Amino acid sequence: MRVWLDGTEIFNDAQMEIKIGAVKRGFVETAAAGLDGVLRIDAGQRGRAIKQKGVLRAKSQGQMEEMIGKIGAYQDGDVHTMSDSKGRIFGDVCMDSFEVGEMKISGGGVLCEYEISYSQLKV
Repeated sequence: MRVWLDGTEIFNDAQMEIKIGAVKRGFVETAAAGLDGVLRIDAGQRGRAIKQKGVLRAKSQGQMEEMIGKIGAYQDGDVHTMSDSKGRIFGDVCMDSFEVGEMKISGGGVLCEYEISYSQLKV
């Protein structure tokens, strides 16, 4: 699967998986005189969580560190647009965390597992 952030292809990993969380709703709960129970006021949709897992591959450790730096730069607190090769587009996405596993040497270079957590602020 291929993934783009703000139109730039960042990931190209056939084994990558993306899990889309359920849309959450906000609400305000309060007690009111004369009511048995709670008054709940719906505040509308509040976004959802998106998780991405996969393996990064590079020809050298230097290229791997450069790739990790480019991905980490998206963890800037700003909103981005994420799209994938399945044609899905996720707007207003903020990268919350980017975790990288241990780098391992393989026959074709260097690889490491990663996991990214996003928050989609508006659905």
